[in-house]
Amino acid sequence: MLEPELDIADAQRELLARIDPLPTVTLALAAVYGLVLAADQHARWSLPGAAVATMDGWALRCADLLAADAPARLRISGESAAGHPSHNLLQAGEAARISTGAVLPPGADAVVAQEDCVRHGDQLE
Repeated sequence: MLEPELDIADAQRELLARIDPLPTVTLALAAVYGLVLAADQHARWSLPGAAVATMDGWALRCADLLAADAPARLRISGESAAGHPSHNLLQAGEAARISTGAVLPPGADAVVAQEDCVRHGDQLE
């Protein structure tokens, strides 16, 4: 004989009443490989604290690359170095030299590796 159906809330209560919670322990980080966290873990602060370049190259706007028919030609408008960020807003059609660890200039949303670009005076291709 079939038992009557339970609604979801009653079924959850029934299941939870029949199980024991997993034990929790505090361990050193090196000892936790393969274990499951009992609660979400959150970082105290974001690192890095800003968008930074992971390579030497050119900071630019992706939209300028997408709008170009062939290789994009951008005007070089400045530089952002590690410890000396550029505060100049990168305008449409501009690129700025950037070094590893430097903060992206305002307006930039990408970095292209220096090996993938050719400089022609104040123009970047």
